Amino acid sequence: MPVFETSFGGERRSSDGVVQKIPPRTGLQTIGPILKVAISVTKEQQDALSSEGKEVPEPVPGVALIDTGASMTAVDEGVCKRLGLEPTGLVNIIHPGGQEERP
Repeated sequence: MPVFETSFGGERRSSDGVVQKIPPRTGLQTIGPILKVAISVTKEQQDALSSEGKEVPEPVPGVALIDTGASMTAVDEGVCKRLGLEPTGLVNIIHPGGQEERP
């Protein structure tokens, strides 16, 4: 399992242009537990595309929410489409808006 070290603190500029320090607690409360990520096809998919003379899609940068209560990981369908990934089935998911079956 990968190990990440990140800090949620930083700096912000006030309306009068003064740079203010943001403590990690405030940063975490403001933006939530997120990480910058890049989603890409697997090495095996890259190799297969290359051997077929097809273009390997560039990784898609984004932000991932760390959800300690989640039972699975989800990736936005638009990201999957940009990477040329095809659904292999459907899964039943529960989210704040209810429950539904998704690719």
